[in-house]
Amino acid sequence: MTSATRTGVARRLFSILEAFEDSASPLRLNEIARRCGLSSATTLRMVRELVDWGALDRLEDGSYRVGMRMWAIGSHAPCVQRIQRETTWHLRSLAAASGRTVVLGAAVGGAVVIVDRALGPRRDGTAVEIGDRFPLHATAVGKVFLAAGDPPTAVTERYTRYTLDIAALSAPLARTRQTGIAREREEYRYGRYGVAIGIRGPSGRMSAALGVVGAAVPDEQQWVRLLQETVGTVTESIMRVG
Repeated sequence: MTSATRTGVARRLFSILEAFEDSASPLRLNEIARRCGLSSATTLRMVRELVDWGALDRLEDGSYRVGMRMWAIGSHAPCVQRIQRETTWHLRSLAAASGRTVVLGAAVGGAVVIVDRALGPRRDGTAVEIGDRFPLHATAVGKVFLAAGDPPTAVTERYTRYTLDIAALSAPLARTRQTGIAREREEYRYGRYGVAIGIRGPSGRMSAALGVVGAAVPDEQQWVRLLQETVGTVTESIMRVG
């Protein structure tokens, strides 16, 4: 294989990964091919290589999302580590004030990945670790991204009897777009509640979501007030890094 050929292959592989940049939801093969301008056969061959390597995950319905290996590599990037250093103090302050776990999440290939977190004094079974992955449709931080992007079209997995299906998600996502506030009420795990607010980057795109989660019926007004007081300083911290 010549140097030019290797460069062409690398560009096509990166173009496939880039196709997921503006999508909070998993993508099907034909959509990946359309976004990359590649033939279906070429896209399938390269997607399979990326799945084998761990850069993409293939879901049961045949769609694809960014794999955790990409997140593991990206988490070592200096900009990600600077974001964690800049935001940790603010998250800890919010956790102390709310008494609950505070999370900062980013949409990665059809899921929300926790990029930073602070545990509140009430250890109520909602402990979250950096790098944990949660569904978009069943968590408050995930709904922030669904409300900001294209609505989900694939069948959503049910985690509890309160998990919303695609049709039922329409109204709460519309409220999130109107108010800027997303909520979860035992949709991912029984006894777990959450509230989240989005953080937009310099381009105006939704870049992160800041949320409070706890294993008790929350004082939502207090959580929302604390989030609104904190989100501005967290946004400024992220902007300084970006």
